[in-house]
Amino acid sequence: DLFQNNRFFIHKDCTNSISQAQTYSWDKKAQQKGEDKPLKINDHCPDMWRGGLFGPANVTTTATPLPILYF
Repeated sequence: DLFQNNRFFIHKDCTNSISQAQTYSWDKKAQQKGEDKPLKINDHCPDMWRGGLFGPANVTTTATPLPILYF
């Protein structure tokens, strides 16, 4: 796991990622209920990291191609 092994890095030029990492906050009301839930404020980059780090393991594909719809 990249987080547990301190192998997750953000490039110095990714200023939005750095800013959002520094301000990422947990919902205190949810914590009082025993839930781990982040605040949904300025969290686009953390959502992107989560998708990149954990998403592909859960992706499945269909055996047949899906049709392309044109409008």
